[in-house]
Amino acid sequence: FFETILRSTSGDDVLFVCALSLYQAEDGAGPTVDQQVGSYSIESPFRRVLEHIKGRGERSRVTWRHHRCAMSLPSVLAALGLSIFYMPFLLFGCVPSFTECTRAYIIAGTDDVGPSQERHDAMGRWIQSIEWRGEDCGPLFPLILLSALICMILSGVSATELKRLDIYRGRMVVVPNRECDIYTRLW
Repeated sequence: FFETILRSTSGDDVLFVCALSLYQAEDGAGPTVDQQVGSYSIESPFRRVLEHIKGRGERSRVTWRHHRCAMSLPSVLAALGLSIFYMPFLLFGCVPSFTECTRAYIIAGTDDVGPSQERHDAMGRWIQSIEWRGEDCGPLFPLILLSALICMILSGVSATELKRLDIYRGRMVVVPNRECDIYTRLW
């Protein structure tokens, strides 16, 4: 149980562990569990924990409900930027730059190529050399590269800002029990 708590929390998390926070000995020396939990949900320590999580989250600068979406933004932007960057490779078979699109052209050799020069292309032809030629790419490729660059910059900026912001990750973990329903245990 405690190993699971340590794995799922960080050093600055505040925890309310029922087994450690409520007196449960039922030995008459301290309050009973019923006295501590209360008869109404408003009296329950669990409800107070949930209200604290909600209140702290509402005071946070970033909406705490959208924490998971906010934290995934840098990864989504980076993936989008890489996808946009690799689009010309996949669609047009070229390496784009801001001024031209460079393609590889295979210069096929003859069958009398020596063993030290034996190379094959995908069609099984002997390859003597590969020649790279730059071609005019028009206005599309600079826009693609610029879009990819903007996405990557936004990814870095958003990752930096999310680390700087005070995002509250409050949560309540309830461990189920075979003996009774979770909700009857909470209040």
